[in-house]
Amino acid sequence: MKTRILLIAVILVLQSIFACKKDVSNPIELVGKWGTSNEWEDGYIYHEELNFKVDGSIEIIGSVIDLQTNTTKGYLNKEIGSYSLQGDNLVYTNMKSYRSDLPGYQKIEDLQHQHTQRKSSRKLQFNSTMNEITLYYGRCNDNAVCVGPKTYLKK
Repeated sequence: MKTRILLIAVILVLQSIFACKKDVSNPIELVGKWGTSNEWEDGYIYHEELNFKVDGSIEIIGSVIDLQTNTTKGYLNKEIGSYSLQGDNLVYTNMKSYRSDLPGYQKIEDLQHQHTQRKSSRKLQFNSTMNEITLYYGRCNDNAVCVGPKTYLKK
């Protein structure tokens, strides 16, 4: 009898562990800052930070960081707007894009509004420990400059 009760208890525990799927439709998991970096030029990296806020707004900042001093040298882009999760899709709305017409990085206040995109979406996937997200940008036609999947770490 004890063996049967123990076996049932073990089965229930295992079932509850495997039944708990991480639900990306819960935006609270997404709230906060996420970052990714890659080489830009010798001695510098391009760092992109996503800041998902509780109120449904998002800010995306692209900056250039000096690897030797670990300081921000300037900014390449900034986007602000709103986000929502629809299933496993991250949906951006009314994203205002700020960039500079000048080459290289600039002060953030020198970035100028370029355009507003009403709506776009990316497939979103969390890793198993919920400290990493990957955004998938979908297909691309032959003439476009394409972005592959990008992975961001929770800050």
